[in-house]
Formats: sequence, C-alpha cells, structure tokens
Amino acid sequence: MFVDKKTYIGIVKFTLQSMVELARTDKSYNLTADTIHYYEITIRPEMQITQDEFLELCREVGIK
Repeated sequence: MFVDKKTYIGIVKFTLQSMVELARTDKSYNLTADTIHYYEITIRPEMQITQDEFLELCREVGIK
C-alpha cells in the first residue's frame, strides 16, 4: 500500500505517540526496543522517510 509522504509521516507520528503513551502507562514496556524494532521492521523497508526524518519525528513526540 502506498500513501503520500505527508500521510505516511502522520501515521508514523501517531504510532510513535501511541508508543510514548503506552510507555507512560505500562512500566514494563520497553520504548527503546520497540522504537528500534518499529524502525527496522517497518520504516526502513518501506523507504518512505529517511532515518533523519524518523529521528526528528521521535524527538517531536519526546523519544530521545
């Protein structure tokens, strides 16, 4: 499935925000591991955004 870049960025940002919220409510959730997994399994293979763009979205939602 192909979506335009703006929509894709919105989906990624929403997913990252959901991950941050889960980390706040579930102390056993490993945000770092899940963020890396999300990038390696979903973001990188789809090649819709660059690693730098992904890292910027992470910073925007509070993932350092």
